[in-house]
Amino acid sequence: MNLSLDISLSVILLIAAVAVLYVLLWPVYLWRIRRVTHAVNVANAENVSEEAMREESLPAVSVVIYCSAGENSLRRVLRQVTTQDYPSPFEVIVVTDGQSSECSAVVGEFRRACPNIYMTYTPDDARNVSRKKLALTLGMKAARYDVVVHTTAAVSIDSDRWLYEMARPFGSGAVVAIGYAYLPSDKDGKAGRRRRMFNAKADAVTWLTAAVAGKSYRGAEYNLAYTRQAFFDNKGFSHSLNLHTGDDDLLVYELVSQNPGKVAVVLTHDSMPSIVDIAPCRFYNRQRRCHQFTGTRLPKCSRRLMAAGAWMRIASLALAVAAVVLSDFNAYVGAVALALMIAQWLSVAIVWRRAIKALHGRAMLWTLPRLSLTRLMANAKVAIHTMRHHSEYYTWRH
Repeated sequence: MNLSLDISLSVILLIAAVAVLYVLLWPVYLWRIRRVTHAVNVANAENVSEEAMREESLPAVSVVIYCSAGENSLRRVLRQVTTQDYPSPFEVIVVTDGQSSECSAVVGEFRRACPNIYMTYTPDDARNVSRKKLALTLGMKAARYDVVVHTTAAVSIDSDRWLYEMARPFGSGAVVAIGYAYLPSDKDGKAGRRRRMFNAKADAVTWLTAAVAGKSYRGAEYNLAYTRQAFFDNKGFSHSLNLHTGDDDLLVYELVSQNPGKVAVVLTHDSMPSIVDIAPCRFYNRQRRCHQFTGTRLPKCSRRLMAAGAWMRIASLALAVAAVVLSDFNAYVGAVALALMIAQWLSVAIVWRRAIKALHGRAMLWTLPRLSLTRLMANAKVAIHTMRHHSEYYTWRH
């Protein structure tokens, strides 16, 4: 072991570069992740009483439920939506993917007790069009009220204040309310579940940190609200009719661009439904590939900064190793390099752990720094797959 204090200038500069990269990692990367954690904590710190809720100016709301699942899923969601604690009038519009006698029967059951439930469906013979966008457009046209909250039959709404939380910003002049929906951590039990969970949460952190900063470009299709006026002023999905995807990112970006300063990000736990009726692996792949495809048409600043943070960590590791090797494995250089890498590792692990817990993710710690680095390779793999199969995302293929 080399214990000499005669350390070359080049080695000192390498160690200094590692220290500088660690300092820069905070504003470029770590503070962006902490922004989401802070936003969730602040949102949940406010405790609105029943009396205060009923004194608020809350708009009448239309809830559009897109249903491509079975009647059991629809029955669960209708039960949860119709029992919402919401003091203003609201209606429920179910839009099924194709005609379904089973879903019609479920809606009929609920209409006997709740006459404010309506149903429509997309034609079975609709071709060369996104069936999801067609369904949402039918729901928007059927809605009586200006404020429309969108969800699907694949979710479970576990709080009776969900509708209140999603509609509340519109009483203050909002035009778009961006919510969040999560996949329960125990839903995915297959190999690779930690990697999938981390990448899904990292995707959410990336677009949520932009949204919290007032630069929204994406939402969650399972929990999203906007006004009819804004939707039809934008001519609906006319700018992306040739795409199967884009209902929760391209449309959101268009609405946000046309209504600056009128966007709310809703991150209370009561506002977050869980996504339950899906196949986790298929859901993960579909979400990542679809948003990778539409992401080429959206602002890239937030995604590039998150990637830059990962590259800075790789660079600092390479510089630390180079410093130790060039110093002939000097013990003092090795100790300083190790201390800096441990500090960086712990910072990344703690910041990511808090963000993931805030978004209802699995509690992890020591694997987080590794997963945040291998995410670069996962993103590259998704990008390559999307480029090779890009024609699948156009409506003229189906």
